[in-house]
Amino acid sequence: MRTKSINKSEILAIHNFLRDAIYHFRVMNCNPDELIVSLPNWLQQLLTSYPMTNYLDHSLAMILEHSRYFDVKIQYHYSDEVVVFFKDYHLNPIFFKPVIHTINFEKEENRKES
Repeated sequence: MRTKSINKSEILAIHNFLRDAIYHFRVMNCNPDELIVSLPNWLQQLLTSYPMTNYLDHSLAMILEHSRYFDVKIQYHYSDEVVVFFKDYHLNPIFFKPVIHTINFEKEENRKES
């Protein structure tokens, strides 16, 4: 079985993506209860089980434990993507289309060098 590995810079990229996506929807006058953040199950487990020493990573883990991210409900899935979407995006799919971040994994040769 091949394991996946992400580094701290990718966790920071995910955090920045989430902040920017939520801000983008709020600029369109979407309330936090109208939005959903969808994260991979394994990411939630990783961050809550093994919080890294960096304050940002620890605060992410604390947010995820409460199933909310900046007051937006979190739901979990099995894909390797982070998605922020408007619950009723079908009302205007062009204007309210989901925002997706595909997680970048460390390459196997990079992990061996570390």
